[in-house]
Amino acid sequence: MGDPVWGDVPTREETYGDWVRSHQYGYVVLTNSFQSLFHSSLAACLEQYHTTSSTSTAPYQPAFFLDCLALFRSCRSTESLLYRGYPLDAYALLRDVADRAIFLGAWAVGLSSYQALNATSALQEGAGLDRDEIRDRIRRAREQEQGKLLRLMMGAESGLDPDTIVWLRRWRSLFNLQVHGSRLTTASDFSRWVRRREPLSLGPVPDVDDVTVYTNTSPEVYWMILRLLPFMQLSPGVFGPSWAYEWSVLDESFDFYQSGFEALGKPMGTAIRRFIEAKFKLRPGDAYIEYGPNS
Repeated sequence: MGDPVWGDVPTREETYGDWVRSHQYGYVVLTNSFQSLFHSSLAACLEQYHTTSSTSTAPYQPAFFLDCLALFRSCRSTESLLYRGYPLDAYALLRDVADRAIFLGAWAVGLSSYQALNATSALQEGAGLDRDEIRDRIRRAREQEQGKLLRLMMGAESGLDPDTIVWLRRWRSLFNLQVHGSRLTTASDFSRWVRRREPLSLGPVPDVDDVTVYTNTSPEVYWMILRLLPFMQLSPGVFGPSWAYEWSVLDESFDFYQSGFEALGKPMGTAIRRFIEAKFKLRPGDAYIEYGPNS
């Protein structure tokens, strides 16, 4: 038996994207449109900073903008992995993207603030401590805040019905299977070879099940992010009517896409919808609010 040819790996990576585009056309159009609006929203936000006084009453709004910019780059990285042939690795990265969207969503509705999310009080109280002790204090304070926000947004203190909370817990636990040990990859690609059902390829091989795991989940996360974007506006409607119209069309499109998932009889899809509708309520007419450190 000859050795596997290295050139086969990058070739498979380069052609994988074509397979995704031909088999997931609706998904491709939806997510490309989302990324385009996300990009234009970031650009519009930057345009607001044309004077030094533009954020005088909203000093932490630029921090929210930078968090959104980091989310944009993370979305780009997950999509890049999808089109290079690694949808389950992209799925693993989605957990972090989803968590950050949830925490920013809590900030946007006043359940948290920049100071609370970044444990600035722990830094101030750490005067006289060495660097490692300060770092540990900040880490513990941030973890405590994040745990609180998960309970308030989607857990026991969220006000959501018990069935929805159970399905949301399962939704988050599915990420762990891939994040810790790449178990979904092992169960999918490698198990087919172990069972002698197909030859083992060292490069990625298109598989509808693997891609569907990602394409059923990323729109849910992107829908959360879409509903965060109005919070970048320093005043209501400043991004303009055209932006507001595009935002509304995309919101309806995510709604329609999620309905298709629910139509398959997936209660997890319904739980995600209830979560987004209850906790991500911002609309184009909303704008940034400067919440206090104890929010």
